Amino acid sequence: MKLIGVNIRATARSINTSAYKLDKKTELKAMPDANSGMLTRLSNRVISPTDTDEQRLQKTLLIFACGLMGFAAMLWLAIYNAMGIRYSSTVPLAYLVVSAVTLGIYLWNLNFEFFRFAQTSLYLFVPFIMQWSIGSYVTSSGVMLWALLAPIGVMVFQGPRQSVPWFFAWLFMTVMAGVFDFLLAGTVPTRVDMAHDWVSVAAGRFHTCALKRDRSVLCTGQNDVGQLGLGDTTPRTTFTPVVLPPG
Repeated sequence: MKLIGVNIRATARSINTSAYKLDKKTELKAMPDANSGMLTRLSNRVISPTDTDEQRLQKTLLIFACGLMGFAAMLWLAIYNAMGIRYSSTVPLAYLVVSAVTLGIYLWNLNFEFFRFAQTSLYLFVPFIMQWSIGSYVTSSGVMLWALLAPIGVMVFQGPRQSVPWFFAWLFMTVMAGVFDFLLAGTVPTRVDMAHDWVSVAAGRFHTCALKRDRSVLCTGQNDVGQLGLGDTTPRTTFTPVVLPPG
């Protein structure tokens, strides 16, 4: 009888273990099905059955571009934070927030024209804002060239005629960027020091550093990315001594 009782208990444990494993397998199988169903509902929400093939293509590509630019913004955010450019890193962060809001509005009211206009405007203006926050075309590595995606995208997916205003807008912003670079650079040279013990001078586009006979280094000019080596990003209008490490 004892042997029969042991066998019954062992069989019961085996049945419970098998049932637990079966429940787990069913749960794991149900998770992808739930995710797939959510994606299907989202796709049906974005793309209407009455849309033409061209409209479906435009919506799909614009949402893909929205995600791709969001990934690029996160990459810019990480790079600028790593470089210590805290002020400029707020630009891609603000882009992510605004882009997500426009996508949410589109999913709510399904106004594709608004979503397309908002995303195209972001592609056009955000690179210029980022460049101005960094300083100039050179110091920002020409980030404003990304803004060309706006008129080119409109030309490809909406037609050349619809892209004309966007090309004019890009040209206007490019001219304004050139004017800002010119004004920030300054055009009138001024004497900044009457000393005669300078040994050498190294000049960048918007900043200058010089070495004296006593081996001291002084710098002046723009300092938006810390190029003066003074430990901050404040520009200098006079030669300021740089604290060098010992040795």
